[in-house]
Amino acid sequence: MHAFFAVIFYTVVSLGVTLFNKGLFNLLNAPAFITWFQMVATVFTSALCGFLGQRYFRSQDFLQVRVPAFSMVPPFQFKPAVAVKVAPLSLFFMLMITFTNMTLSASDFGFYQVVRHFKFSHFRLFVLSSFRSMLF
Repeated sequence: MHAFFAVIFYTVVSLGVTLFNKGLFNLLNAPAFITWFQMVATVFTSALCGFLGQRYFRSQDFLQVRVPAFSMVPPFQFKPAVAVKVAPLSLFFMLMITFTNMTLSASDFGFYQVVRHFKFSHFRLFVLSSFRSMLF
């Protein structure tokens, strides 16, 4: 049941962010800047959630409690060695999101959703068929 709600949550958030980005592109045609700003905001939001998850707050009956919604978020730590190792993957992810947003800015929302669906379904088909051919 948790997986079902996770898929529904991802779908709703994904469509919401896509519609939000499309609205931003109608106001400001700068997909690379919008992507950069969203990634910077994600880092700061993650750090804030990690801080709130580790910080104690006083409740009404004067007991110290953690904010339960953020207690599963680890505190923000920057490790240069890890950053160097994941830099190529992070760069690839950033380029993928930038080009996705550029595609969204140049097309209609409905067409973008159709292309996105076919891209993922063909990728899955290619990966599964390649994996099966390697096994047999």
